[in-house]
Formats: sequence, structure tokens, C-alpha cells
Amino acid sequence: MSRISVGTSCALLALAGLLISGQLGAQDPSNEFGLDASSEHQSQGTKVSAEKYINAILNQPLKAPLEYDGDILSDVCAQIADEYKLPIQFDSAALDEIAISPETEVTLAPLRKVALRSALNMIFRQPGLEDLTFIIEDEVLLITTNERANETLQVIIYRVDDFDLSKATHRGGGRGMGSGGGGGFGGGAMSQSDSIDYSSLTKVITTTVEFDSWKASGTGEGEIQLMKPGMLVISQTRGVHVKIEQLLDQLREVKAEIENDNNTGSGF
Repeated sequence: MSRISVGTSCALLALAGLLISGQLGAQDPSNEFGLDASSEHQSQGTKVSAEKYINAILNQPLKAPLEYDGDILSDVCAQIADEYKLPIQFDSAALDEIAISPETEVTLAPLRKVALRSALNMIFRQPGLEDLTFIIEDEVLLITTNERANETLQVIIYRVDDFDLSKATHRGGGRGMGSGGGGGFGGGAMSQSDSIDYSSLTKVITTTVEFDSWKASGTGEGEIQLMKPGMLVISQTRGVHVKIEQLLDQLREVKAEIENDNNTGSGF
């Protein structure tokens, strides 16, 4: 075999290798959702879940202003899906039940400097779309009806040990928490204040976030349970979960301000 033919064969083999690797990369579910295989998107070798990825994208600010004037909803969603690398699907059966078509026109004044989640909420407040919303289900952002969304409960675990104020009043040296006089954790016995701190937090959530959606109110299906150490296990609809997350973020911001003010004035 001549040198030319050998060189040509090597080039062809190299090209074939690139094509095969490209096909394998296309089959990688991380690429499907705009992720890469770097450690940034992995946790102990496990790729970040689709739900976490979608939520992260929804919480990002808009890349560019959104403005629509009679654009078709399906085209709007396709454009957003492409720009933000989001898997978006329509819940056709649910939309058919209320006679709303993906071909419904969307008119929206320019939106800037808001999160993508807020922009989507504004889109589904437009005339003809008020009965629609979105949830994360089966690894996609599903455009569905408010009724369907409110029937779908999701269990999310929230870390809330940073709301334990007992370290400021607890003399046992540990961080007690729990309910009803159970044992503490972290080396200290649980005081009554520990139980009050966490029960106050759960009460704030169930009384200020969609009160009628909780089983405790007698009108809903949502449930909330405290688990050691410092976790709230909440079964609720995705819309309520979003409001819970917003409430906890606000509480943390105010808590940080109070702690900062106390630390600043501690020398006086």
C-alpha cells in the first residue's frame, strides 16, 4: 500500500471516529437539555436532575426582551425552548378539555429584566390563556391547565436548619430541633424553644401560602412534615412550591438583615 493510500485511510478512520463520537454525544441526555458532562453539572458522578436544571433555567433573567404581537403560542414556546435549551411540551389532552389551542395568539408588551419564570407567568395571564400554566413533569416543562396542575402533587424536601434560632438561647451547646419533646441532635438536649421555632415556620407556610390548599385547613390535599435534622417534607402542587420557595427566600433575607443589625450593634 502506498504512503498516499495509507494516509488517506488514516484520515478516513479519523473522520469516522469523529462522526461516531458526535452521534454518541447526540444521544447523551445531558446534551439534550443543554448540559455538559463536566463536574460542574455532576454530583458524585450523578448528573443533575432534569427538574433541577429546568428550575435553574426558569430562575435565570431573560437573555433578551420578550415582546409578542399576535404570535402563535406554539411558536412562542418553540422559540423559548430553542433559546433557553428547555424541553417544552403541550399537555394536549388537558388543553383539549378546555378548548384551548396551541395556535392561540399571544400579545405581550415588552418584558425586560425579569426571570424567565415570571415572563412565562405573564404570558399565561394574557386573554385566552388565563386557564393555562406550566409544571415540570417527566423531565419536561409541560404546558397544561390550572386544573390539571392543581391535581398534581409533588414532594419536595426543604432544608430549613438555618431557621433554628435555638443556638441563641439554648444552653446545652447543641442544636436541638423536632417536635413534641423528642430528643435533640448535635450533642444537646432539645428545649421548648426549638420546637416552637420550627412549628412557627410550618404555621407561617400553611397560613400564608395558599391556605385552602392544605389538608390541615380541611379544604386541600397539601401536607407538611418536619424531619430531623432540620428538613421540611412538603407535598404540594408545583405552583404552591414556587410560592413556598419565594417565602423562604424572603424570610432568609430579612433574617440576615436582623442578624447583621444585631452584630453591628453588639458592641454598644
